[in-house]
Amino acid sequence: MAGSTLAYAYRYAFTSPWADEMRWVGVITGAEPLTAAWIFQSYNQHCFPVVKLVYLATGWAGNFDFRGPAFLNVILLAAVALAMMLVAARIRGQASVLDALIPIALLHWGHYMNLIWGDQLLYVLPTVLACILLLLISRNRPQASVAGAGAASLCAMAAALCGGPGVFYLPAAWLWLVYAGVRRWRDGRGAAIAILSLAAFTLLPLALWLRTLSVVASGAETTRPGVGVMLRGTLEFLSMSPGKFGGELYPASGLVVVAILAIAARVLYVVWRRQPQERLRAAGFGLFLCGAVSMALGIGITRGAIGCLWPRYIILGSPLILCLYLIGVSYGPEIRRPGIRWACAVALIVIACLYNVKGLRHTIDLQWNVQRMEDAVAEGLPIEAVAARNCEDMQDPPKEALAGHLEMLRAAGLGPYRAAHRRAPARDVVVAPMLFLKTPRTPSGGDALSDRDQLVQPFVAVPGLPLYRIDVETYCRDRSPAQVRWAVDEVDPNGRRRTRAQGDLASVARPDPRYISLVFEPFSVGPGSRLELRIRADGGANTRPQVPLYAIQSDRGEQTGVLGFLFYERQPASTH
Repeated sequence: MAGSTLAYAYRYAFTSPWADEMRWVGVITGAEPLTAAWIFQSYNQHCFPVVKLVYLATGWAGNFDFRGPAFLNVILLAAVALAMMLVAARIRGQASVLDALIPIALLHWGHYMNLIWGDQLLYVLPTVLACILLLLISRNRPQASVAGAGAASLCAMAAALCGGPGVFYLPAAWLWLVYAGVRRWRDGRGAAIAILSLAAFTLLPLALWLRTLSVVASGAETTRPGVGVMLRGTLEFLSMSPGKFGGELYPASGLVVVAILAIAARVLYVVWRRQPQERLRAAGFGLFLCGAVSMALGIGITRGAIGCLWPRYIILGSPLILCLYLIGVSYGPEIRRPGIRWACAVALIVIACLYNVKGLRHTIDLQWNVQRMEDAVAEGLPIEAVAARNCEDMQDPPKEALAGHLEMLRAAGLGPYRAAHRRAPARDVVVAPMLFLKTPRTPSGGDALSDRDQLVQPFVAVPGLPLYRIDVETYCRDRSPAQVRWAVDEVDPNGRRRTRAQGDLASVARPDPRYISLVFEPFSVGPGSRLELRIRADGGANTRPQVPLYAIQSDRGEQTGVLGFLFYERQPASTH
């Protein structure tokens, strides 16, 4: 798993900053100073100084090949998986093929955003620190040592300084250290006082978080979701914790996780009552589960209201699943039949392969967006044009922000923007002229397009020349939520029609100009055939949505939509 995932990250990791990672560009390029205020600055209600320092150190060590933090994500996850497998074998007394669950849970490609995007140190680093805390708790000792308590305290504090995902484990670690200190009081007050002092020291990051919460509370008013929405978001996150298939089986998979949590809580209570020598570890497992569940509730509160749980959240549920597994290894019944163990291991490997296939498909789409932007910059296109065409795909709107970031990267010569990596200038070879589509008028005189109508625009393509891309400039006039679908049909000389490509433009929800690129697999047109571009607004049976065309009044009083299509292929200028 470690070898294949490292190879996967080497091939597909982003070579440019993407989306939220753009916030690092100013400091990386030296355009902004690196100050303590920047390190402790909150972003999206998160304060993560440790992540910032680790990210910058990794980038500087690799001369800001932006794949470096992604490689670090893989290495950290692989290292903690190996350590957890060794601990599971030590608890059990021997290794087992069932331990394949550990590397599969942490390294499958369903975590594709965490494995190819360096910015996801924000999620990977607190997850790794939480797993280390879990390993320290699982040590089979009736009493905690001062060294072990110190390591647990450092892990909890570092996790809390890695952003929101890590702060939920801080109260759990503090309670466990207090309990460990009280248990040591009878054996020696010196060690007990040291552990209790470490417990008090662990709470220091809370001062930073209280300051962050006060700033949020004094800012804009936020909408609080209802209890039902919160519980739904929490259950959805618990469904995702076993992996992507778990999310697809919502809510059944979430209810299964809740049932397993209830069983684990019952087992830990019985162990704590009947096995005094195991009370410290059982209490630690229980408190760790409380921290993981509190994080699920926090995500349910913050993300449940907007119904947006990205695949990158799956990694945050991994500590919960691994804690349940270690509880099973420590106190569960042993599976004595080798056939059952091997059947479970094979099932896990099959699931991991399916996760890898799904993750790879999403990875190729994301990497294509980054690669297209890099190629446009390398070909010498104006930065403003590149930003206008890619700000939505790069999730760095408005276009002025992306243009500024690209200028910083090019001026600093970082990553793929070094002069040595630039290609020869290129030019657009026009295959068909620009098309301007006329918007049909409705009985009311407006320029609406109902879901029963469609625009059909024939155009000519050069026979034998592969058509692979349509660039569409659209200007959204209103906030209509129309879903606009498109299709390219080939009509042969006998009138037979065949759809060669199709998709949808966008769900229009804002009036800002945006640039959309319709991309499909290359195809060639046969002699005598013609192509037709069909655009249809699909807004439901009882709606009349507006087509996302900005209607203008021509000299003749016609309503004309400014929707331009330019069919072209890019060729090196040196060949002309």
